[in-house]
Amino acid sequence: MRDLKSWHQKEKRKALCSFADQGNDGFTPLHLAVERGIDSAMAALLGFTNLGIDVNAQSKDHRTPLHIASYNGNVKMVQELLKIGDINVNLQECRGWTPAHLAVYQSHIEVVQALLQSGKIDLYKKNANGHTVIDLAKIQNNRELLKMIYNFT
Repeated sequence: MRDLKSWHQKEKRKALCSFADQGNDGFTPLHLAVERGIDSAMAALLGFTNLGIDVNAQSKDHRTPLHIASYNGNVKMVQELLKIGDINVNLQECRGWTPAHLAVYQSHIEVVQALLQSGKIDLYKKNANGHTVIDLAKIQNNRELLKMIYNFT
């Protein structure tokens, strides 16, 4: 019986380690679940944050699951990721873009709103081209986004 219990604990640790493994592109299972829009897989993985799932894990091009969800306009996933206490919403990918930059660039208004409501985003962080989130909204002449952003500043 003791051997069975020991084996079970060992297998459990191996399974948890594989949740945090990164592929050749640096994607973790959480990155993949978000990229593919599989809400149930993302929710299951987020249940293991206290056991090593890193919501801030960056791929080789420095994208986090939040970058991917923001770019894809998946507001439900963005909202779920934002509930994780230690999520860093201002991490920059390889071109210096934060999740907010990506959401503004893609004109994903609901995602931008969720990011703003988190109260954590730095609207003045610049990407590699020297543009802030506000600059991108101005360049796109997106009045709705500009109004929303200015209402939060």
